Amino acid sequence: MFDADERIPFPLLAAGLPGVVAMRVPGGVVLRVDIAACALMLLSRWEETVSSERDEHGRFPAGASIALRHGFLDRPIVDEHALVLRAWMRAVRPGWTPSGRAFDVRLSHDIDRIRPFRGPRAAARRLAGDLLRRRDPGAAVRTLGDAWSQTFAPERTSSFKGIEELGALAVATDVPAAFLFQAGDPGPFDSDYDVRRHPLPGVIRRLVEAGHAVGLHPSYSAAEDPARLVRERDRLAAVSPAPVRISRHHYLRFTAPETWRALEAAGITCDMSLGYAGHEGFRAGTCHPYQPFDLQRDTAFDLIEEPLIAMESTLLDHRELGPEAALERVLFLA
Repeated sequence: MFDADERIPFPLLAAGLPGVVAMRVPGGVVLRVDIAACALMLLSRWEETVSSERDEHGRFPAGASIALRHGFLDRPIVDEHALVLRAWMRAVRPGWTPSGRAFDVRLSHDIDRIRPFRGPRAAARRLAGDLLRRRDPGAAVRTLGDAWSQTFAPERTSSFKGIEELGALAVATDVPAAFLFQAGDPGPFDSDYDVRRHPLPGVIRRLVEAGHAVGLHPSYSAAEDPARLVRERDRLAAVSPAPVRISRHHYLRFTAPETWRALEAAGITCDMSLGYAGHEGFRAGTCHPYQPFDLQRDTAFDLIEEPLIAMESTLLDHRELGPEAALERVLFLA
């Protein structure tokens, strides 16, 4: 049970209530709040469907969310509500035993680029910085090596080799990994590779053979173009030995419920887009994969949403945390 002085947020009230949210009555329990409605509101992302607030990339921002504004984005409150309900169910029916769950970690990697440099000028700037500002001859040698490899042997660049190194690390630590590849056309916000050209098909095949999940990282424009999403799925499917069933949108350009509808129509059965680019935490109020619900159509989606809890660019770039502080933050959320 929760302590009597612990406060559990309930977003329908946009305020905290005492941790004791129910009282026993003859033959049962009376709940003081509508736990089911709170869960539906958060899991369906209802607040995003009624708000027009968007950032420069068309995303609902963390700062506009009830969770961040009221200080509970870093708490999976849907799960906390479920624990309250479970405790009272056990009090009413002492013989009932809920099914258990084990802690699990799922790592996923968006493959945005495999080229270290956008072009010769970018390589020259890096080289100049290595020699003049950082005064690091070793880094200069690595920059030259990457510039040569990018032109003549792309599979040898550090960016590309990192894909297989992450795969090997996942195998060594027995932590499941998913690798999400772009399959759209090059653009200012999109990839610098063609998933159908060497060396991508080979590495995708080896990842699948090693037991990793391979999925789609829909392009920036595909977030608002269902037909483009299908074309990109087909491109990746043409080089993947396994069916393309998972996805996470580039730049986390997710819109409820339209994104779920487009993904479902494209045959995607698991999405990983539900996180904020600007802030870590529990956007849907849960740490568990779940089946979302379409409020407008009054029906459940035929796919699973796997919430994105923390992303390295969020912690290091947007939040400007150092590596140690970022690690501490991840462990706190876990």
